Amino acid sequence: MSVYVFGSINTDIIAKVRRIPNPGETMIAQSSITKPGGKGANQAVAAARAGSVVKMIGRLGQDLFADAAIENLSKNGIDTACVGRSAKASGVALINVDQRGENCIVVVPGANEDVVAADFKFSAFSANDALVLQMEVPIEESLKLLQSVKGKIKTKILNVAPFAKLPMDIYQYLDYLIVNEHEAVGIAKLLNMDYNLLPAKLAENIAHKIPCRVIVTNGAEGCYLASRDDVWHIPAMVVQPVDTTGAGDTFCGIFAALLEQGKTDIEAAKIASVGASLACLVEGAQDGMPKLDKIMSCIDQLPPVKKLATRLAG
Repeated sequence: MSVYVFGSINTDIIAKVRRIPNPGETMIAQSSITKPGGKGANQAVAAARAGSVVKMIGRLGQDLFADAAIENLSKNGIDTACVGRSAKASGVALINVDQRGENCIVVVPGANEDVVAADFKFSAFSANDALVLQMEVPIEESLKLLQSVKGKIKTKILNVAPFAKLPMDIYQYLDYLIVNEHEAVGIAKLLNMDYNLLPAKLAENIAHKIPCRVIVTNGAEGCYLASRDDVWHIPAMVVQPVDTTGAGDTFCGIFAALLEQGKTDIEAAKIASVGASLACLVEGAQDGMPKLDKIMSCIDQLPPVKKLATRLAG
């Protein structure tokens, strides 16, 4: 069994700053560093470190960033046979990280714009595999891929990050929709729902509107896992963050890996929540992504999971 990741591969150029600059402001950074990134690649690395066989589907340019990206994916044990090349430059992300560990990110897609559903090799997958998608490659191609694997792959996960408008029919092809609290507001707006709500209520309402399960991540507060019948709060582990870049990707990759390995979604979300918390302790999107044994050694530090009353007050 495998986790397939259909998504972006970037190089992250990270500047450490005292605070996030205001519009029109020039600021001198304290330092800078270049790291592997891209939501697709990040989630692939997280899933691989959580113990799954991972296969990456994406595109890179014909440049030094591409060579480094392939080397990094291979070093993490990820199959890159379906990573193609494009005439466009490899994708990059320009990231500012402040002293509190908060960040703002500008992504230049480049070769990621050329990722197509046809890059997925249908002869390779099995029914119990998991497929993970994000929003840094063309959503039209993600929809084509989801349509083509309907009824053929057990678990399909879409992480709506960065937020963008979704085709209204995409939800029927998904098993899980993962968003943060800001992206949940965007989804609620797309669905013509009340969006001025707390994350738990947003998770519940969205899950009643679409035919898949919904996870709303909420930073240090953990996440909410909602279906049409239940809403669960999975807390985060208490940490002092160094860099939150990649924490959401860590959650998504680990969650997919643990589902593919046979865990329930609540179990997978618990383990993913601890992994995401640990990822905040190291600079860079991928460097802090923990292996499964490290996560499990910390799992007892997670506060209890709670089932919430459904039809929560708005």
